[in-house]
Amino acid sequence: MKHLLLLLIFSTTVSAFAQINNTTDDFENYNIGDFDQQFDDEWTGWAGQYSNAVISDEYAYEGIHSLEVAQQGISKTDIIHKIETLSEGKKVLSFMQYIPSEGSGAYYNLQNSYSDGAKNWAVEVRINATTNSAFIQTAANQFRFEPVFDSWMKQKFVFNFDKNEGQFFYGETLIHTWDLSLDALGQEVEPAINAINFFALESRQSERRSLAYYDNITVIENVSDDSFLMPIMVDEPTSLNDYIQIAPNPTNAITQLKLDFPNIQNLEIRIYNQKGQLLQVLNDENIQTNQYRLDLSEYSNGIYFCQIQTNDDMVTKRIVVSK
Repeated sequence: MKHLLLLLIFSTTVSAFAQINNTTDDFENYNIGDFDQQFDDEWTGWAGQYSNAVISDEYAYEGIHSLEVAQQGISKTDIIHKIETLSEGKKVLSFMQYIPSEGSGAYYNLQNSYSDGAKNWAVEVRINATTNSAFIQTAANQFRFEPVFDSWMKQKFVFNFDKNEGQFFYGETLIHTWDLSLDALGQEVEPAINAINFFALESRQSERRSLAYYDNITVIENVSDDSFLMPIMVDEPTSLNDYIQIAPNPTNAITQLKLDFPNIQNLEIRIYNQKGQLLQVLNDENIQTNQYRLDLSEYSNGIYFCQIQTNDDMVTKRIVVSK
């Protein structure tokens, strides 16, 4: 059985990988306002055109700045971030995304071989706030997942070029695995990633404008330890899992955890955030009945993980906080 704690390898792996983390942009070195007047050769508007991107202090994952990708009347952000070509070994590309629920959603794609004269979509990701839906498209197929709004969510892509395999994680949950030799339209390509395209895609289903924020774009190179890439596993098929209910879920503050399980002994409940940080611990001493009130009112919107452990078993449940 796979456990949530597989993620918590930070004490043994962070120091080993710190020297290969390369934050390609956290937007702290720019001034608030028009990004086109500030960026260097690593950024460009689509096909060399004006990008309409903005450096904002409205939201930031860390620091005070982020990249705003939005639709303003007839103007739409369409910006390319060029990265050193990823084509060998194991690489990880990640960034943080914030989508306000009052907008219509967000869109971005990864480019296989971008230049001002050539484009090739390797992967496309679209999140629709109007329909509360999201999908990643690879090899001409769409794979849906549940989006989160009004909270920073990590988008992580793991590329194993030795095995010709790509993986997409939303938060720390594995959503989809695909063949890197096929682009988003299903055409054969040489496996590689060399750019990210952030685009304010207009919604045909809503008059709300496309709006999203991005921060902490990071590339990790020379990944050699698969344990570093372990996702959080949820809803494992165990006997304990069959007796657990969490409702309401999503919740805006308070939810009830019901444990309809006979002869529970040495019970412990732990709440983690998406970074794997422990937030709460409950045990037999403060659990008087088989139903417990979980107070998540102090936590911001996003996904949290509730791990329930007994002497004989352990299971992890996902809880969404949406206020």
